[in-house]
Order: sequence, then C-alpha cells, then structure tokens
Amino acid sequence: MNPWPYPPDAVSSTMLLRGVRVVSLDAMNTIIGLREAPSVVYARIAGECGLEATPETIDERFPKAFRDLEHRKPCYDLAGAGPRRWWAEVVAESLQFAPDAKDPRLQSAQTLLFDYYAAPEAWRLLDDEVAEHLRGLRCRDVRVVVVSNFDYRLRRLLSDLGVSELLDDLFLSGEIGLQKPDPRLFRHALDAMHLQSPNALLHVGDHQQKDLEAPRTLGMRTLLLEKTAPPPSASQTLFVRSIGDLLGE
Repeated sequence: MNPWPYPPDAVSSTMLLRGVRVVSLDAMNTIIGLREAPSVVYARIAGECGLEATPETIDERFPKAFRDLEHRKPCYDLAGAGPRRWWAEVVAESLQFAPDAKDPRLQSAQTLLFDYYAAPEAWRLLDDEVAEHLRGLRCRDVRVVVVSNFDYRLRRLLSDLGVSELLDDLFLSGEIGLQKPDPRLFRHALDAMHLQSPNALLHVGDHQQKDLEAPRTLGMRTLLLEKTAPPPSASQTLFVRSIGDLLGE
C-alpha cells in the first residue's frame, strides 16, 4: 500500500510535506545515537566494578539478552518492575549472571550503567543541524513528535541535548505500554494529536518493519532514514538521508 497521493518515484523534496500536519520521528538512529558501542561501555564499567568482561563476549550476549527480554517483558516491563529492573536483567545476562543474581559487583555495574545511559554524555545528535531542521518544520506550521521504543529517560536526554523544546510531544513505549511494530502505538499518537486522517501524519525512522510497515497499516505516510544505500528489497519506499531533506535542505 502506498499512502502517498503520488507514485514514490514522482516525489520531490518540495512535495514531501504537502498535506502533512504532523511529522513523527523515531529517536534511536534517527535523532540520536550512541557515542560508544554498548559492548565497550559494558566491559569498561564491569571492569571498574571488579568483574571480568570483554567487548567480544558482550557483543555475543547483549543482543540476545535484549531481544529475549523485549519479548518476555515488553515496554521495559512497564506493567511490572519497570525499566531500571528490566535493564538490570539485560546487564546480568550480558555479563553471564543469572537475572536475579545478588553479587554486589554486578549490582554496582547495573546501577552505573543505567545512570550512564541517562546522561547526555553517552549520546550524540546524529545531525549537528537537527535543531535547525526542527525549527524549519515548525515554521511551516508542522508539528513534530517522537514515537519511539524508549523508556522515560529519553525525555531528559532530549532536553539535555537541546531539542525537547522543539518537540510537541513524545510517545514512548516505556510510558504508554505499546511498542513498535504494534500499530496501536501510532494510533495512540494519531488520536493524541487529534488527526482525523492518518495521511496527515508522516513518520520518519530507520527500521523497515517498526518505522515503515507498522504505520503504513494505518494509512500513514512513511520515510526511511537511510544515510547510505537503501536496502534493495524496499523498492516502494521513499528515502531521506537526514531530517533536513524534508525541507529540501
């Protein structure tokens, strides 16, 4: 399904915002990114706490721990113990401990890592001009929101990074209890922004399933943020290389 009112190959930068009242953005790898790989940070902080760990070992264990917990306790266990405990389990499994291990060295690492990723020093804006791009959208009478699989820490991070004042709202899986690719998270955003037509919302993100396919089921417009060559399977997908491309910049 093509929610755009014209073929993908006919869309120019001047047409991307035609009829759009709200632009929603993913956060991770769209607005912000990590300064260091998690494996490097986990290994360093584990060492500071007296634990032995290598980036290579964590590289093997962290993705599986994250995916498993995302499936078993979605939305950072919003309905249960919450994000701090959720991430503590990811840390434990990444460092080869049982999820409920009581080792004081592990507990120190869990606390330090959660607090580390709550601080702006761990993050960077992917585009130095992102604030200007957001101002440009607002000058065109387009509201800007974030729809992200993130926990509550994102609010403070975006404030510390200087962009929260340019956003109209944030819809976070860790606060709402719905996570992409569940289209209901996007439906929640549509309703909260009082949009009668899904076609009036344009979502931009970097993940084919979570940021393109999910909102398209509701009739929303979508753009894939892809700084390099797009995946060959996405022949009917529109691409931008930065948020500034929405403005023709």
